[in-house]
Amino acid sequence: KVDLVIAGHYHSYLRSSKIYHNNKNDSIGIYHYTIGSAGASLDSAPLYPNKNWVEFFDDAWGYGRITIMNESALLWEYIRNVDSDTAGGYPVVADQFWITH
Repeated sequence: KVDLVIAGHYHSYLRSSKIYHNNKNDSIGIYHYTIGSAGASLDSAPLYPNKNWVEFFDDAWGYGRITIMNESALLWEYIRNVDSDTAGGYPVVADQFWITH
């Protein structure tokens, strides 16, 4: 069983709720995270506008970080590069989400 799909290429950040057949479904859906904002020019057009399963979208420079806590829990974090300049050079977590199984 798949709980999480992490993809790149689209040059922005998107975190979904659990989706199944393009609809929000918390019981059998899969989380989809797109993180492609660490290199090339950013895409400012929303990846999936007006979808009820888009939980967070950002078109700023950044990267993803996963912390595996144990066999049943991980923490996903989206770090915005642009905010580190105003935070004394420290990474700023713009979005985070716990996934448990």
